[in-house]
Amino acid sequence: MAKAAKLISALDKLKHQKPGADATPAVAAQSAARDGADKRKGLIVRLNTPAWAQLKTLAIEHELSAHDLLIEGINLIFQKYEKPPIASSPGKAGRPATKR
Repeated sequence: MAKAAKLISALDKLKHQKPGADATPAVAAQSAARDGADKRKGLIVRLNTPAWAQLKTLAIEHELSAHDLLIEGINLIFQKYEKPPIASSPGKAGRPATKR
């Protein structure tokens, strides 16, 4: 019974605590990201199996993630249509997606 009372007490304290109060810097950063400090939108890309395999092979050959290669491709599309290459991976804002 004492364990349950402690848990209820701890949960009650959390209910009344302001978001981010007494949080470690890592937790505060995660909270800020969730609150929209780093707004991002997701997009699903469906590839046929050979295209998927080729993308994964390129990623391995160039020591990049498939995501980074896709970001690079999106930036190339932006440039083709005379738009600034503004796409970046999370945590890599303003940096090119390539390792070259």
